[in-house]
Amino acid sequence: MLVGRPDLYPVQLTSEQIAITKQILYQNKGCETIKQRANVLMGLDQMSKVGMNKGDIGCLLNVSNKTVYNISKLFFEGGLDEVFTLKRSPCSNTAQTVFDLRTEVLLLTMLCRPPPKGRSSWTTRLAAEELSHLFPNEKNFSHTTVWRAMQKLELKPHKSEYWNIPELTPEFIYRMEDILSVYERPYNPKFPLICMDECALQLLKEIKDRLPMKPGATEKLDSVYSRLGVRDVFMFVEPLRGIFYADAQKTRTAIDWAYQIKYLTDVLYPDAEKIVLVMDNLNTHLIESLYKAFAPEEAKRIVDRLEIHYTPVHGSWLNMAEIAINIMKREAIPVYFKKEATAEELDSQLIHWMNRKNTENKAINWNLTVEKNRKKNPSLYNLPAEFSRISSTEKFLSQNNIDDVNFKFSTEPRAIENQSVNIDGPIIDLVACMDEQGKVYFDVARENDRIILSENTGKNVVAEILGKRKTRAEDGWIVPVCSMPKNSKSKDIALPKADYTFMAWGEQVVDAYNRKYDSRFPVICIQKSSYDCQELTGNTWLLNLKEENLEKKRKSKKNDDLQPDSLNDNLKDDTNQVMPEEDDGILNDESKKIMSDNNCLNSDENDDHKIGITFMTEPLTGKKFFLISDNKDQLSWAEAIAYLVNKEYPEAEKITLLVPENKSSLISTIYQRYPPEEASRILNKVETIKIPSSAAWLNISELESITFLRGCLKIGINNIDSLAKELKKWKQEYPCGRIKINLQSFRTIFSDVYKFKKY
Repeated sequence: MLVGRPDLYPVQLTSEQIAITKQILYQNKGCETIKQRANVLMGLDQMSKVGMNKGDIGCLLNVSNKTVYNISKLFFEGGLDEVFTLKRSPCSNTAQTVFDLRTEVLLLTMLCRPPPKGRSSWTTRLAAEELSHLFPNEKNFSHTTVWRAMQKLELKPHKSEYWNIPELTPEFIYRMEDILSVYERPYNPKFPLICMDECALQLLKEIKDRLPMKPGATEKLDSVYSRLGVRDVFMFVEPLRGIFYADAQKTRTAIDWAYQIKYLTDVLYPDAEKIVLVMDNLNTHLIESLYKAFAPEEAKRIVDRLEIHYTPVHGSWLNMAEIAINIMKREAIPVYFKKEATAEELDSQLIHWMNRKNTENKAINWNLTVEKNRKKNPSLYNLPAEFSRISSTEKFLSQNNIDDVNFKFSTEPRAIENQSVNIDGPIIDLVACMDEQGKVYFDVARENDRIILSENTGKNVVAEILGKRKTRAEDGWIVPVCSMPKNSKSKDIALPKADYTFMAWGEQVVDAYNRKYDSRFPVICIQKSSYDCQELTGNTWLLNLKEENLEKKRKSKKNDDLQPDSLNDNLKDDTNQVMPEEDDGILNDESKKIMSDNNCLNSDENDDHKIGITFMTEPLTGKKFFLISDNKDQLSWAEAIAYLVNKEYPEAEKITLLVPENKSSLISTIYQRYPPEEASRILNKVETIKIPSSAAWLNISELESITFLRGCLKIGINNIDSLAKELKKWKQEYPCGRIKINLQSFRTIFSDVYKFKKY
């Protein structure tokens, strides 16, 4: 007989109750809570027979004593119905309404919007309150129910990440695939791959000494500190070998970057033929910075040893130097406070870290390739609708020279004359005449294979400028003219400011013209111009600047108060450009808009009925090609490049394209016109050299286009068929202009630009 406190809620089941309990207990489906209660109830009924108490029943069935006590109480007070009926609190998550599809969509829409005013983010309780307001009489929502729905929909409104959100453009795809293809190259000690980036580190000095760690207590730091400035760390990493180089400087200006690159080429990799350099688009990461820091000869030497690849905008994750910076911060720099209170201590810390990492020689494992990226990130290739269109050159297929095989070019290169500088003699035979506002006026005549200025183009002004340079102009041989300051009323010619872009890229272009001819590495100039067949007066930018037409312009009502008194004054305002003698009209607004660009040929703000012609010229052999398209169609650039690679130079290893500076980004439109595989194949055979806007005369194709279109205007070409016929005639019969200039003569001619440099 059991001894102890009497049982307050004894359980005695009848045969009928036992049958019901067993039926619930042994059924295949049912609530697990109900089955558990049935099992406990059967144990309570048999415990007196086997000599057990409620505590023993709980241990045997693996439930708590409290649960056994509550079940016996429910049975004693209400019988089986009370035990096998689940009664939940209205706030219990089990009693809440399960989310249907409509409620889930409503929750998804609500959480993807900004939270109510006064709240910084959505919470489960806030979302439950908002849903309850939307369904006041229908449903009851708890924060747990909302949390489960958020788990199902994979919504995390309480979290946010800082991420470079790319703008999906052809330029982004072009740069991204270019970087990935560079990373796929095998290791070559003659062409090492180097990734470069920068970061800023703040130097902090702790005021009080730290309390060291001891058993049972962590290290203690005081929150008060003093600031000792910022150091900018230049990070270079050779990922294929695991070689790191970090240098802390006070600033990260263009001069600092230039000296770091010089150290990279001359000290770290003196034996490399060419260094493949990957970096971001910071405004100091330009070859112009080298011309700021060093003499032109030294800057050119360093540039020739670099092969630069830029990551796309908002695509810095492609730069493995960022991985190196994160490793450096994690391993060598404390997270919260810097123990390196001085710059010298920071330098010492970096040196020890570099020595250890370079001893390990642990390469960075970069697994993302072009092929994997296309499969894993197809969204990066889904260009917006504005980029998804077909090139207009298909409309002009019959007029283009794509299938023109009647003419065979000579494969012999033209003689290239590296003319020595002679201040008193001929220097160059291609000219761009600029006014004081930087507007470019060409008036070009052809004499055999030379392109020269004619007499009515303001040659007196040019001669005056040349006089300021202590140089003279002979017939047909004139030095390119620099511009005067804007809004200057003085006739004196102001010396130009140092233009590092002009120096850096101008020398690259001149160097390309002086290469030894090699059919495997052709040099091509490219330029797109416009021609209005329907309204010839819309081509006013091609006309001569004739002094005799000034009287007609002065009589115009619109310009009575703006007319100059001489040819020199006329060059100060681009609205003074006039029409030919046979036309008494005044320039329309569209013509003025076209002429307002510093480079009129590159203006895309033209009417829809204007024709675009892409001129392609190989100056070393005289080969010429063209492509007709709509004037505003930028995809014609992609068509032209594909035509050169696939049709004209299929055997070439690398084609050097000389492209106007303001149009160099249009190379990426090839990803709009062709699938990524084809676009990547084409661009891998192309390298680009930018022609500075201030040296447009260096572009043979631009001068060719001006000469050709002026000729079309003189004979009155007013339909596309006649224009195409004239283009094919130009392609086969007319000689190609040439530039007689080398680096020495280029630097001497523009000595007034170079002499402003402080080395």
